[in-house]
Amino acid sequence: MNARTLFMGTRTAIISSLMGPVLSVVGMVHVLSTLRF
Repeated sequence: MNARTLFMGTRTAIISSLMGPVLSVVGMVHVLSTLRF
């Protein structure tokens, strides 16, 4: 496995680990705003 593939895999893992909490927070805010209105 070359450095480019390793870099792409690491970047994908970092993005997915960052997007998980962000998506859950956005989902919570969306549900709360839907319940409020």
